[in-house]
Amino acid sequence: MRPESDLDLLVVSYPGKRWSEVSAIAAAAARPYGVPVDVIFADTLPPSVRDAMLKDARRASRL
Repeated sequence: MRPESDLDLLVVSYPGKRWSEVSAIAAAAARPYGVPVDVIFADTLPPSVRDAMLKDARRASRL
């Protein structure tokens, strides 16, 4: 994650897409707002980190 990034996007599932495609979609969606985005793929994280991030993501989705 880059310090200049305003948005960190955790990708849990991306059926039928390559990482580069998913990253390009996220960057294109954020571009009109001038927001740098870091894309993090859950399956690349160590299990303990992935579990903690998913727990936080589930909680945030209820806000």
